[in-house]
Amino acid sequence: MQAFTGALLLYVVLSNLEKPLRALIINAMGQTGLLRVLYSLSSHEMLLVLVCALFYILTAIMHEGRRLEEENKGFV
Repeated sequence: MQAFTGALLLYVVLSNLEKPLRALIINAMGQTGLLRVLYSLSSHEMLLVLVCALFYILTAIMHEGRRLEEENKGFV
């Protein structure tokens, strides 16, 4: 689950960065003197990033808890 939420979070962030970077490259290759970059982040995308980050952190905490539980089984 942690790998899935991490991959989804990475996909959302990189897909939002791809559009302005592509526009910069296309504008830089052309002979225009004006470089214009438009960046938009909808509330749906922002919510997806926040939920993915939350699930990623929760699964990391659960993984660490399981590791500590296995480590402490030997002492009891």
